[in-house]
Amino acid sequence: MNKIELKDVIENTGNEVKNAVSKGKDIVFDSKDKVFDALDINNDGRVDTEDIIILGLRIPGVHIEREEFLRKQFMKNYSNDII
Repeated sequence: MNKIELKDVIENTGNEVKNAVSKGKDIVFDSKDKVFDALDINNDGRVDTEDIIILGLRIPGVHIEREEFLRKQFMKNYSNDII
């Protein structure tokens, strides 16, 4: 193989690697966008606590005892009389 052919092989290999990396990046970004869209339940452009709570409540069998939950949370800072 002469120098010109070797140069062409190296150049073509480099171009193929660039193309593969570019396609890989596109796949990663598309996947990230799809995951984000699936998690952003309230469509406010953020994945936050509200989205996670909504997702959790959609799971069959998940139920939150609101009074019990709030009592436990406020118990840390307030007496039973206040709660």
